[in-house]
Amino acid sequence: MKINKKSMVESLSDTTIGLCLNFPIGLITLIIMTKFTYNPLYISGMQTLVLTGVAITRRYLTREWFRSYDSRG
Repeated sequence: MKINKKSMVESLSDTTIGLCLNFPIGLITLIIMTKFTYNPLYISGMQTLVLTGVAITRRYLTREWFRSYDSRG
């Protein structure tokens, strides 16, 4: 199997950005949600919604950045 280096760089970049964003966002969401409820299911559901929204936005912006970078080169 041949590895596409551009795709690998894009995947690693997106994953690294995700790691840097998800930890503080997850922690902030957890802190805020524990102020309002102690129900772990509700907290988990809210974190899932917030992190999914961030992931979709992050992935779209990362893809568009790499697409514009490819078109310049």
